[in-house]
Amino acid sequence: MNGTKKLVYTALSTALVAVLTMFPHIPVAKGYIHLGDGMIIISAFILGLYAVPAAAIGSALADIITGYAIYAPATFAIKAAMALLAFLILNKKDDPLRVVAGSLACEAVMAGGYFLCDFLLFGISVALTSFPFSLIQAAGGTAVGVALCLVIKKLGIKEKIWAS
Repeated sequence: MNGTKKLVYTALSTALVAVLTMFPHIPVAKGYIHLGDGMIIISAFILGLYAVPAAAIGSALADIITGYAIYAPATFAIKAAMALLAFLILNKKDDPLRVVAGSLACEAVMAGGYFLCDFLLFGISVALTSFPFSLIQAAGGTAVGVALCLVIKKLGIKEKIWAS
C-alpha cells in the first residue's frame, strides 16, 4: 500500500473513531459510554501502527466536540496507548486469541488511564464512582472490536486493504 492510501485509511479511521465515539454515546458519571473503542481495536487490527494517530486524534476530537474538552489531553494519550498496545499484541499474528488478548489489554489501559485522570482532576471519590462505567465501556469495546475483527478476518478484508 502506498503512502497516499495509508494516509487516506488513517484519516478514514480517525473519522470513524470520532463518529462512533460521539454517536451514540451514553453520558455516565464524568464521561460517556460509546462504540469508539471498538473502532480503535478494529483500526489496530487492520492498519497496525497507523491506528495510533487515528485513535488519539479521533477520540480527542470527539471529547472536544461533545463538551468533554477537559478530558481531551488525557484521551489523546490514553487512546494512543490503547492502539499502540493492541498493535504490539496483534502485530505478529491475528489469531482469535491474540485479538481477544489485544482487546482486553488495550481496554485495561483505558480503564486505568481514566481512573488516574479522574483521580488527578477530581479526587478519589469521583475516580471510584467512574471506574465501574469504564469497565462497562471496556466490555462493550472488547465485544464490538473482537466480533468485528473476527468477521473482517473471515471475509479477508484486511488482506484486501493492504494488497491494494
